[in-house]
Amino acid sequence: MLGRGQTRVWFAEGERSSTGSLQPFKPGVGLLLSYYAVPVIPVFTRGTYEAMPRGRFLRRLEQVTVTFGEPLASHDYDGSARSQEQIVQTVHDRVAALGER
Repeated sequence: MLGRGQTRVWFAEGERSSTGSLQPFKPGVGLLLSYYAVPVIPVFTRGTYEAMPRGRFLRRLEQVTVTFGEPLASHDYDGSARSQEQIVQTVHDRVAALGER
């Protein structure tokens, strides 16, 4: 669990995009981060839609690029001072900014 120092990967959109664009994040990320004050590393993946669009079960040979952002410390999203929705938006904005590079 997060409280024990273990690492977790969250796919905050909850499902593959039907258009390839970044979708709103599900509220579970805000719930977890409001309870566990842990660092978050935003990650943006580019090319996954082309490699395996929604509804397709066999992967195409396409280049996939993974971009890691600067870690957000818990004070960057401060669960005690912000609502869960604000936490979700903060993390989403950081991931979206990586996609604009």
